[in-house]
Amino acid sequence: MKVLVAFSQKQELPVYKELCSALQDKNIPYDLMLCSPHHNPEVLDRLLKKDLYAEGYHVVAAGSSGSAHLPSLIAARTHVTVIGIPVAQSFHGIDALLSLLQSPHGTSVLCAGINNARYAAEVIEHVLFQEFEESVALIGNQDLSSVKKCTELLTAAHVPFAFHDAPVKGNVNIAFFDLVEEEPCDDHFCINVPCSSSSTNVGDALHLTEKSRRGIFVGLNKGDNAALAALKLLNKKHQHSPYLEQYRMSIIKTLQQHAKKPMEEDHGI
Repeated sequence: MKVLVAFSQKQELPVYKELCSALQDKNIPYDLMLCSPHHNPEVLDRLLKKDLYAEGYHVVAAGSSGSAHLPSLIAARTHVTVIGIPVAQSFHGIDALLSLLQSPHGTSVLCAGINNARYAAEVIEHVLFQEFEESVALIGNQDLSSVKKCTELLTAAHVPFAFHDAPVKGNVNIAFFDLVEEEPCDDHFCINVPCSSSSTNVGDALHLTEKSRRGIFVGLNKGDNAALAALKLLNKKHQHSPYLEQYRMSIIKTLQQHAKKPMEEDHGI
């Protein structure tokens, strides 16, 4: 088992150097690749055509600054767990953090805090060596719409789940927390889902930036992405790959139908 470390530009050297150093300290083998979606997309294309599991990769750690496209582009094309590390350049890295957390529905990137390479290495170590039980523990308000999205997907994938007051050792945990009023879970196997029932503002973005210093996160109210991330964590024997691929194809089909409808309307079909 090894890790693919992918960053998008050499200016991010301090972060991926720290990540590689932390992996070396833990005796975790890795390969380092620089592949920018903007500057050398052909390298990324070749990577995404490969079966990363067959290449020996069980985790991808992808870092990026600015618009931070790299982690979500990789996550959209693989069943391997992708951990995204936002890198600070402009705006102290807040732009990269928010970009990663806005990965679209169906694209599961587990986002660490800004420049938080050491913490990402801790998460990677647990992902590689923890034998998760085939169940998911859910923490938080059961009435949230994001919880419903999560449980619907887990049910469709035939993964058992139960609600708990605190993280359960040995399980993949998903914690739903109020973006303003509550604190995220700092357990390495706890996927945090920030939740808000109202429109968000700049202050909320700053709240999330501060709270993301410890823990791993998906985007606002994206319980479905948390469930997909859980499936990838449980997918060490590839038992969930058929469902993950089926779900990906269903999203593509929906997008194609939505694109087709306006064209039909324009042509009076």
